[in-house]
Amino acid sequence: MAWGIYALLQKNVNKPVAQLASMAGEIGRGNLEAKIKLTSPKELASLADTLNKTATDLKQNLKNF
Repeated sequence: MAWGIYALLQKNVNKPVAQLASMAGEIGRGNLEAKIKLTSPKELASLADTLNKTATDLKQNLKNF
């Protein structure tokens, strides 16, 4: 049972969080072309959408600077 819970958390929480952290690192290094697509869990998908918008907004602001 513990392995089942671990596998579920690994797939549904740990992996998406690692992907979000990786994308944040890419943006931090100046890669404003980085995008992430998550569909679940919905809270992390919403955070992914926000990071995508942040990268797009930063790119636009740098063009206007």
